[in-house]
Amino acid sequence: MDFLSFFAATLLSGGLFLAASVYVLKAALSQVLAKQLEQFKQQLQVDSKMRELTLKSEIEFRERQLGEYYGPIYALLRRGEPIYRLWEKDRLVDIDFAVNKLLIDGNNAIVEIILKKSHLVAGPKIPESFIRFLTHVAVWHSYMETEHKGVPLSKSDFPEAYYPTEFEDEIVATTERLKTELFDLHSRFGLLGRNAT
Repeated sequence: MDFLSFFAATLLSGGLFLAASVYVLKAALSQVLAKQLEQFKQQLQVDSKMRELTLKSEIEFRERQLGEYYGPIYALLRRGEPIYRLWEKDRLVDIDFAVNKLLIDGNNAIVEIILKKSHLVAGPKIPESFIRFLTHVAVWHSYMETEHKGVPLSKSDFPEAYYPTEFEDEIVATTERLKTELFDLHSRFGLLGRNAT
């Protein structure tokens, strides 16, 4: 019986040892899993906060581009376009001085925006049409103060003096693209009211 008792005791102590080992292993594994779960939750919170900050930054930058750069230039171009067409057709002869001043002031406002807010230009560099616009304004304004009251050379002889239509095309296309992107961001992330269209 001693052998049987010894065998039973060994079996019992082995079982207890195994049970204790399983319990300790289970507790340790549970702690490791709990710690990993907590780290995962924290990482999710960090990732979520980073996405939120990135989205907020993206929206704010587009709002600044539209509010401080493209929007004002777009509005000035849109205001000047019909006036310039009427002026070209000699429909505003009686108010020629006022119209010239309006067009010059509008150009000066656009130049100031380009020079002071160029960090808001969409893309990695200032488009070539913007440079051509700046050149046109400097040359055209200078010629407006001469006896010619305008550029005395043809567009083919002195293209730099004439308004680059690509500038307006670039402003219109970029303004409309930014407005669409901003609207999409607002609607996608629930920042617009339900009645917004």
